[in-house]
Parts: sequence; C-alpha cells; structure tokens
Amino acid sequence: MLAKNDVGTYNEREGIRVGELAMTKLTLSVDEAVVERAKEIAQANGTSVSAMFSRFVKSMDSPIPKDFKIGPLTRKATGIAKLPPGKDYKEALADALAEKYGID
Repeated sequence: MLAKNDVGTYNEREGIRVGELAMTKLTLSVDEAVVERAKEIAQANGTSVSAMFSRFVKSMDSPIPKDFKIGPLTRKATGIAKLPPGKDYKEALADALAEKYGID
C-alpha cells in the first residue's frame, strides 16, 4: 500500500504506476538540457523523472504553514532590490524567468 505522499514506482515501458493509483501519460515540451539534467537528478536520487514531477506539483499545492518564519539572512536581504516604477514583484519575477529560460 502506498503512503499518502508516496508517488509509487513508475514503469516507463508499460506507462503505468506500480501501486494503487493509475497513471496518466503527460507529454511536456522542455529544453533538451533540462530533460537530461532531470534524468541525472532522478538517477542520483534513485527515483524517476515522473515521480519527481509528481512530488513537485504536489509541493506547489501545499499551503505555506501559518507558523512559517523567514530566516535571518532572508530578512536582511528584504528590500535590497528595487523594482522598476509601475511593476510589482510578480511581474518582475515573471520577466526575469522568461528572460532566463528564453520564453517570449
């Protein structure tokens, strides 16, 4: 039986999960270097890219705990960067990520 947060074992050749839940195939368009790095990370951690992706998505769905405390280094860095006039931090972050990953 799989634990609540366990993503099980994925059989890539058969396209199914070995465990309780059925798997649905998902095709993503990703830069080749990202795919290779994801495979390396998965292998180094004894898991699959599918399992890593599943854990990532589940982690993004988790709310930040109310008792979450910002570390002292982060607190000191707060306010160092100045945003361009008329832009909020979400727009600035989106622009920076788009530039970094070559997304238009």
